Amino acid sequence: MISNSPESFADAVEAWHAACKQACLENRNCLDRYGAVVAALITWLADNPAAARLYFGDCDETEHPWLSAYVRSSANDLTRSLVELNAAHNQPENKTRIEFVIGALRHLVREELRRETVDHTRLAHRLTRFAPLLPTNQNCGEHW
Repeated sequence: MISNSPESFADAVEAWHAACKQACLENRNCLDRYGAVVAALITWLADNPAAARLYFGDCDETEHPWLSAYVRSSANDLTRSLVELNAAHNQPENKTRIEFVIGALRHLVREELRRETVDHTRLAHRLTRFAPLLPTNQNCGEHW
């Protein structure tokens, strides 16, 4: 687990975003890409629950006044990367579905964090329910 400091937290978030982006670039199927991103999220949450609480908005602004802005920015980066993934397909109707999945994912993660411990097996099982809502264009690799 990383220490609960702004520097360690920032490093963890940057590393996680980089891992998600790389996972998206290396897989040809959209659903595989999403699965890789979700797997990265689950692993990161399991390894860094304190950082996860900060990332999803449970940060103490009195301790780190600048942190909530960083959290919002990071969450927006995640949303933007998933929406950009969809934009490669020229299917605007999928943007709404992806945004719904992002919102549902954040809700589930917040729910897990309220329990004080993250059961990533349960979280993974719950997240898989949203996978069918995402586009599964087999030829999406041609756009990358």
